[in-house]
Amino acid sequence: MNTRNSNYLLFLLAFLTFISCEKENALECPGQGDRAIDIIAGPNLGGTTMAYLTNPYGGLRDERYVSTYPIFMNWLDGCQETYTVNLLRKLGQTIAVGSGFSYAETYFLRSYFNVEHGKAIDLIQELHYEDYSSVQKAAFSLTITGIPFVQEVILLPSESFTYSSDVGAQTKTINFPESVVNEYSPWSYIGVRLPGSSELRAICINRLNDQSRTIHFSEFNEVLREEEVVLAGEEAKVFMAKVVLDIAEQKTVKLGEHVINEQKIKIWMPTVFEGILLAFSSSSLLSESWGMQEYYEDLPTEVSLGVNTIDAATIDGTTASVELNLPGYVRLTNSDYPLMVTSAFQRSLAGLLEAGKTHISIPKVAGEFTACYPEAAYLENVWEEGGFRVTHHHYPAAQSLDQYKRLAELSWLDRQRYQWCSVLFQ
Repeated sequence: MNTRNSNYLLFLLAFLTFISCEKENALECPGQGDRAIDIIAGPNLGGTTMAYLTNPYGGLRDERYVSTYPIFMNWLDGCQETYTVNLLRKLGQTIAVGSGFSYAETYFLRSYFNVEHGKAIDLIQELHYEDYSSVQKAAFSLTITGIPFVQEVILLPSESFTYSSDVGAQTKTINFPESVVNEYSPWSYIGVRLPGSSELRAICINRLNDQSRTIHFSEFNEVLREEEVVLAGEEAKVFMAKVVLDIAEQKTVKLGEHVINEQKIKIWMPTVFEGILLAFSSSSLLSESWGMQEYYEDLPTEVSLGVNTIDAATIDGTTASVELNLPGYVRLTNSDYPLMVTSAFQRSLAGLLEAGKTHISIPKVAGEFTACYPEAAYLENVWEEGGFRVTHHHYPAAQSLDQYKRLAELSWLDRQRYQWCSVLFQ
């Protein structure tokens, strides 16, 4: 064999070897161009964090250590429309061990699938439950004149207060201590029960703007009656009720949040309102837990409880299969996270899924990371220890997965209607 042919064969062998080594990490997609992802925000990047992309074929690209957002990632010559973004983190922390605590190096791998290229994204899905922003409110007093003898004073939502009475002068002073108020829902009912009455005479006040003042009892022109709702279906642990006084102004008053001892609830209801929001949830310690909130134009006499949107789920080491009967946001975690953080190895896989059965490729742990921290290799097998938990969030008003990416654009009322369930698979 002449020298030219020998050199050619050696070159061809080296080229084929290079292509073979690259197949795991890259796909042949001529003319497709680059695939870029700009991550503007996400979970905490504390400790030592590596970010990298994976595709459904298991390839890894653009591995780098990161410390802050935004993160710009690029997969050269990629041809997938979506990728999985992985954040692999090592963090020293104190964890629960039996009845005590111990310091340990904890390894996290959070993976977010179906992330589209060419768009700036926030990795954390913004799930809208109760809007909350705390405002510190100074103490104030409300003096009521022209008030007859009252049997009981009730504040809705329930919180601490004191009051004093001057029967002769027919005055009563209610003292509100310094407190924290939710600026999105600062309204409260002050109700009084007169002797021999089952109703409350009430006034609705804005705790955010209120200050010490004097009012006449004639301003207590609201009437609240105690109503009962029977609960059917699954057993609930906690309920919360909010009466909607004005949908356009998003004006609500929280009427109560209580542990359920029987399969029925009692609520103080005004006679004038636009609707009511009822929320229920089961115990979070069960292998199957759930929660739901629904809007009703009128208070129902019976509510059927229970959420079961996860039909099946399996993990075989390289692939997760999830079967849903409704679309929504799904998160898979190893079994003791996030409900009870006792593991030094925590792994999650999250993203949006359509209804039906979906196969999700489980990303590999980056070899560059395990080379530095060999213990992190255990994340590959963490699903096999004690099973895994699947949590699913569904919003009936979101008609497509694209709408889930923009839940803030739904109407305020549509954002109040949601359900979730969480199932442990072993």
